[in-house]
Amino acid sequence: MANVQEPSPPVLDASDRIPEAPILSVTLSCPPTLGWNRTEFRIQFKVTYLGASDSSTHSAEPIIFNKWGFLENEGLCRGTQLFHFHDDRWEAVEEDVVCTGAGFVDDPDVAVCPANHKNFIRLAPGESWTFNTLIQEDTWNTLPQKTKLGDKFRFIFKGAEVDWWVWGGAEQHQDTTVMLSCYEGGPVRDPAGNEGRPKLLVPGSNWVQWTVVE
Repeated sequence: MANVQEPSPPVLDASDRIPEAPILSVTLSCPPTLGWNRTEFRIQFKVTYLGASDSSTHSAEPIIFNKWGFLENEGLCRGTQLFHFHDDRWEAVEEDVVCTGAGFVDDPDVAVCPANHKNFIRLAPGESWTFNTLIQEDTWNTLPQKTKLGDKFRFIFKGAEVDWWVWGGAEQHQDTTVMLSCYEGGPVRDPAGNEGRPKLLVPGSNWVQWTVVE
């Protein structure tokens, strides 16, 4: 099979992880075929907390982190990349970017508790958080218009930077608060710089592939 064009920006490697930070990994899974009759098709992301590096004193501790960096086309996420095999070669699929404005500029930031807020994930070592990205529903899909039966697609998560994280679980952080924008999404506004904790870089995932069928 022809080589896959390299994603841009490059995929984060495990060697890019920062010592003393938690270790997260991402595994993708999806069905091997996509029905061209507009049946729903999802790719599952499984984010697993593997503990800390051998040099850390926190290897058995749970963590809490802001999920914003993992959301598709949002945050510090290095994004995902979809490739289409046609004309005997793999080609990156460029998605149209639609910008929608909202009038939140003058609204104050909101204080939330990461121990119980929906935008923060709480994991113990060995636990996972899963979410899905939708490729096709009954009325739309994200595939190129030139797609035809028998075409193949490949998809990868290129990696992410988590903007805010902390050692400890929900019980330890019932009194912890951070500031989010008024719509309670996006990066943590305060405290800035994650209070000096090591940068949490998440390497890219495995590739998943599927074929378009009738």
